Amino acid sequence: MKFKHIYTMKKTKYFLAVLALVAVGSISIMSCDKEEINEDAYVSNMEKSDCLGMPKYSETSEDSIVFNYENHTLFVEHHNHIINCGHDSISVSVNVANDTIWIKELDFGEEANCICNVTNSYQINNLEKGRYVVVVRNCTRMGNYPEGCRIVYQGILNI
Repeated sequence: MKFKHIYTMKKTKYFLAVLALVAVGSISIMSCDKEEINEDAYVSNMEKSDCLGMPKYSETSEDSIVFNYENHTLFVEHHNHIINCGHDSISVSVNVANDTIWIKELDFGEEANCICNVTNSYQINNLEKGRYVVVVRNCTRMGNYPEGCRIVYQGILNI
């Protein structure tokens, strides 16, 4: 009788171990959802101000970014965007994956021996309401030099 009890306990432990593995496997499969990418989101109406003057503190002065959302469109104003005075244009691209909006502002132009700040404004179209992590990167490309980027904003946006 004692021998039968040990066999039943081993069988129960084995059953519980298999059940635990099945549960862990199910959770793993459910959490491995396919990455959702919004390929419909795009940038439009990009505008850059003229040089507003030299930055007040230094090249690392804080950028100020204001977001407004209306009718599937995110309006972005980027104040105190510090650029080299030789840059003549800024290109903005967006990538929306899952709950993250990646914004890349790329400055183009020739290098000059001065810096100034500008205000960029643009809109991101076809964006659904939700809670997003927003990452804004300033990138610069001068001549044949490789592109250099720095994150100027990272935060949560509820729209």
